[in-house]
Amino acid sequence: LQTAMAHSDKLIFTKMHGLGNDFVILDMVEQATKQEMVTDEFRQVVKRMAHRQKGIGCDQLILLTHPEDESVSCDMTIFNADGTCPEACGNATRCVGSLLLSKQPIGKQQRQVSMNTPAGILLALPCKGHSLETRIKVTMPPLQVGHEANGIRDVKQLTADVSGYMHGLAFHPIQVISIGNPHCVIVLEEGSQAVPQDRLREVMTTAGGVACTHETFTAGANVEFVTVTDRNHIRMSVWERGVGPTLACGSGACAAVAACVHLGLTADTNVRSLSELKVLSMWYLLCCFMIVVTFVERNSSSTMWEEWHRSLWSSLTRRLHQFPVMWLHAA
Repeated sequence: LQTAMAHSDKLIFTKMHGLGNDFVILDMVEQATKQEMVTDEFRQVVKRMAHRQKGIGCDQLILLTHPEDESVSCDMTIFNADGTCPEACGNATRCVGSLLLSKQPIGKQQRQVSMNTPAGILLALPCKGHSLETRIKVTMPPLQVGHEANGIRDVKQLTADVSGYMHGLAFHPIQVISIGNPHCVIVLEEGSQAVPQDRLREVMTTAGGVACTHETFTAGANVEFVTVTDRNHIRMSVWERGVGPTLACGSGACAAVAACVHLGLTADTNVRSLSELKVLSMWYLLCCFMIVVTFVERNSSSTMWEEWHRSLWSSLTRRLHQFPVMWLHAA
């Protein structure tokens, strides 16, 4: 913290949110390295700043520091509200991308910015024809579906332990997904749409906490509770490790759709996921190698979006022989 305030008696931060998933962002790119900033003392500062009543309040604090690799824009370290560090965060990546792109000097703007994270180097670039406040496109880490692909022998004990907190709600086989960070996706069986929301919240609060910290996951996992409305629509609630319930989760939306596609419950293209605040749409094509997340604000016109969608789909179909892609946007 002394490093952060070395040149001022004030700590400058930016408060941003992605679909209600909110962040405090400290831009220390010009002042410090990750090694100088990420200390046990700083983790305590994070917990105080993230406190909803006694601090600024946020789901995560995002620390941007001078990159060790000069080819990237910055090193990005993500802190949960409890001071722990997740590997990736889709909403934070697009917020940081928007912030860094907006800070570029006039006449020296780059087409994209890059962030070095524990999950790899992630890119952010503006969508053509739109402001930095409405659409930012970001790459995400490769998707791994299934407990075996994620180094987990089986999920029998996890399933048994979670079942005791589901209040009688039936669910499909638990899906373990990684998209840079681990996810435990619990898809409720048909008929769950009629369950009252207060009962679903109770299930999320109890079962979510159990699954999040279960011994199956060496470092915990985000937990998504999903109901399938039809072949192209799902609803999702999230329990984030180190935070608790959050209004949205970009990587969680990717994981939820991937799980539903893997279970054969939804189509493999054009799936919409409704979270607490926004509608997230996603195209899941084949087995994902590269994931690109794009967020579109609700006030975008439908005609504008349809034109962008047609252009995107045309581009994707031409390039499928190169790599399969997952797209996510907020409508």
